[in-house]
Amino acid sequence: VEKAHLAARAAAEADETPAEAATAAASDPVDVERSVLPPIDGYAPEGLAAAVDGSGRVAVDAIPEVLELPGGAWAGRWAVTLAQAAVRVLAS
Repeated sequence: VEKAHLAARAAAEADETPAEAATAAASDPVDVERSVLPPIDGYAPEGLAAAVDGSGRVAVDAIPEVLELPGGAWAGRWAVTLAQAAVRVLAS
C-alpha cells in the first residue's frame, strides 16, 4: 500500500508544470494607450482612474447599484468598478 501511495505521488509530481515553464508561459507586457482603456464609471476622471493609473491610493464609497452586463447577467456596481480598475492596473 505504501509503494502504491509513493508511485501515485511521483506520477502527480511528474505531471506538474515546473515554475520555469509557468513563468515562460506568461505573456510579455504590452504598452497600452490610456485613451483606449475603459473609464472607471461613476467617479470623477481625476479621482479613482488617476489614482489607479499613477499607482496611488484612494478611498472611495461603493455606489449602491446593480448593473446589467452584456449577456444579461447582473453585478454590483462595486464589482464592475473593481474590474475596470483591474484592467487599468494590468495594462500599466
